[in-house]
Amino acid sequence: MAKCLGITGGIGAGKTTVSKIFQTLGVPVFDADAEAKACYKDPEVIKEISSTFGHNIFIDGALQPKVLASRVFAFKDKLKKLESIIHPRVHDRWIQFASNHDDQPYIIRENAILIPSEGHLTCDKVLLIKAPLEDRINRVMARSKLTREAILERINNQWSDDEMQPYCHFAIENKQEPLVLDALIPQVMEIDQQMRS
Repeated sequence: MAKCLGITGGIGAGKTTVSKIFQTLGVPVFDADAEAKACYKDPEVIKEISSTFGHNIFIDGALQPKVLASRVFAFKDKLKKLESIIHPRVHDRWIQFASNHDDQPYIIRENAILIPSEGHLTCDKVLLIKAPLEDRINRVMARSKLTREAILERINNQWSDDEMQPYCHFAIENKQEPLVLDALIPQVMEIDQQMRS
């Protein structure tokens, strides 16, 4: 199996931006968030979530994210139940992804909850993407319809940078500033060289 670099960080930290830079260097990226969203189209998942959290979470087979969020994210026990439905399926997709790319120098597993879900145990190295709180909130508000309160609720349900740091081998500080890619690219390239060595 190829070596694996885990990429993690809180919502809005810039994981996707960093992953895209790695992709331009030819590194295959497994995006756990995108894979989780794909799981919500699985008829078995639709059935299980509907029976657990209510039938109007899906309309004509399409997930209603706001409805699900209102019933889950403020309640840790319900969030754990949702995770128990989605996480095993995402893990199965990860195993298949890794198998399909075992000829690569290394691959990336991007996941906001990489460490709490113990996904870091499948990684050779872990990269933590950090950013100031206000930058994170502004980024998420710009790309979604979430309110500041809803974003803070999600941040409070995630591990903090300080909690994740001991499990990480690299860190990138992704501050919001002009030409932010100019600051990120050299850092990514240095980590890329280390992963290939």
